[in-house]
Amino acid sequence: MFMASQVRTLRARLELRNIRSAKERLLAWLELNGAGVPLSVPTDQPWTEVAADIGLTREALYRALADLSRAGAIRRENGRTILLREQ
Repeated sequence: MFMASQVRTLRARLELRNIRSAKERLLAWLELNGAGVPLSVPTDQPWTEVAADIGLTREALYRALADLSRAGAIRRENGRTILLREQ
């Protein structure tokens, strides 16, 4: 069971890296790691680690976060990133 879980996690990470747009890749990561309604992700790891995990530079990730926030797709508050776009 543990190995199957590891394989699913690895496949998900590979799929994320195949997404060309930084914003779409970040949104996919948020959807994958989010919970609740609306989906939210605790900010318990540095964004630089998230960038490395999903194959982005930290600059590209921060630009994507800013763009998504300005567009109203996400909201960052109280140590969480909340996904606001429709699923």
